[in-house]
Amino acid sequence: MKKFIFLFFLLPFITRAQDFRFNNYNINDGLSQSSVNTIVQDDYGGLWIGTQDGLNRFDGKSFEIFNPDETNGIESPFINKSVKTEDRKLWFGTRNGLTLYNPTTEKFQTFTIDKKKIFDIQDISIAKNKELYIATLGYGVVRFNPSTNKFTIIEWPDGSKKISLLSVLDNGDLLVYTEDEKLYHYSPKTLESFQIESSNLGYDDFSILRIRQTDKGKILLGTTHGVYQYNQRNKSIQRDFHTTKKLEHLAI
Repeated sequence: MKKFIFLFFLLPFITRAQDFRFNNYNINDGLSQSSVNTIVQDDYGGLWIGTQDGLNRFDGKSFEIFNPDETNGIESPFINKSVKTEDRKLWFGTRNGLTLYNPTTEKFQTFTIDKKKIFDIQDISIAKNKELYIATLGYGVVRFNPSTNKFTIIEWPDGSKKISLLSVLDNGDLLVYTEDEKLYHYSPKTLESFQIESSNLGYDDFSILRIRQTDKGKILLGTTHGVYQYNQRNKSIQRDFHTTKKLEHLAI
């Protein structure tokens, strides 16, 4: 099985011992649109690339494009997020629905809460029980059960319906980032919500762009001022790379 690696940023200090070669792909090579929002690799070696105008499957040589006009089961060409579950299925968060790709049947299917209302998905995180937690602009935080194909709207204390990012933590809690740039730690078990302060970091324009967890459980925040770590114990944001001043000026 082929393995492809896409690197979104390079740290100059890690390239000294090894040279890297990069190929740039754009619409001239068959990509449907040049603004790439998300990438996920399936278990068969294919790269699925979500853009603002279509979903692309790349086999290392050419692109195959999937869009609503020509592909049954896709409702929106604007792909924001992609994840792969343990059953090899791919899930795509779009501007209007949660789209499933089943590699066994090679078919798409889109799920929505209300067909009369836009279901704009910004982020997806997979819980240990295999449920999907979804950040939306309009419904807030939503939970999806892949076994029943049912949605549950999470009523949480902050009440914000416009969520940009979220991540399910190892203990089942949620880290939620709203459109108005507020970070919350929410516990579905106790129904408690804590706002995480960032004003003490010393930046007037501090924004979180990505939330990622490592295999060892570390929670990393890609921000407009480099990489930070979220400390669950004291519910605080701290700089992850203390000795690397160059990262302070990178938006990650």
